[in-house]
Amino acid sequence: DSAGNESGWSDPVSVAIEDEPPTVPRNIRVEGDLAVWDPSTDNSGAVRYEVFFDGFSINTTSKPQDDFAFWTDVAEAYGPGEHLFTVEAIDSSQNRSGPSEPFVIVVD
Repeated sequence: DSAGNESGWSDPVSVAIEDEPPTVPRNIRVEGDLAVWDPSTDNSGAVRYEVFFDGFSINTTSKPQDDFAFWTDVAEAYGPGEHLFTVEAIDSSQNRSGPSEPFVIVVD
């Protein structure tokens, strides 16, 4: 206070830091009009997914699926050759999985 009196120490506070990343998304495949993958698991619950095209982020989704037509449109816009799509999972604490095995789209 203004007279210089100090209070006692407060009760200790403990903080748990969640630093475990989600599992890597696996088994990317096409089902109908969707690119789908096996869902990631995480100790803190829900995850979202970030889709990468040739190493560049192009989309995020909260479901283990994305519009496959969008992927093919992106690949065709970049022209002939092999184009690699990978997916990473991100949990609510911003912990990130490693990348999935690449899904290859070949444009002639």
